Amino acid sequence: EGRCFEVCPRASLDPESLDRQVLGAPRRHPVLGGHDGLYFARALDADVRARGQYGGVATALTLFALESGLAGAALVTGGTPTRPP
Repeated sequence: EGRCFEVCPRASLDPESLDRQVLGAPRRHPVLGGHDGLYFARALDADVRARGQYGGVATALTLFALESGLAGAALVTGGTPTRPP
C-alpha cells in the first residue's frame, strides 16, 4: 500500500458511492474511475528524474510550486530501495 497509507489516517471507502456523491455519476472504469484521458510525463531535469519516482513528475511539480511561490511548503514522504514510498 505504500508510505502514504502508513502516515495518513484512512477509513473504509466505497469508490462507487464516492464517485456518485462527488462526481454525480457512477464509475466509468473499474480501475481508473472517471477520467478524461491518460497521460505520460517525466521531469525535464535529469537529476530530478533519476532521484524521483516514476519519472519525477510529482517532485518537479512540487519544486516548481515552491520556487515560484505558488506554495509555501510541501509535505512529502521518502523511501528506501527495500521500502518504497
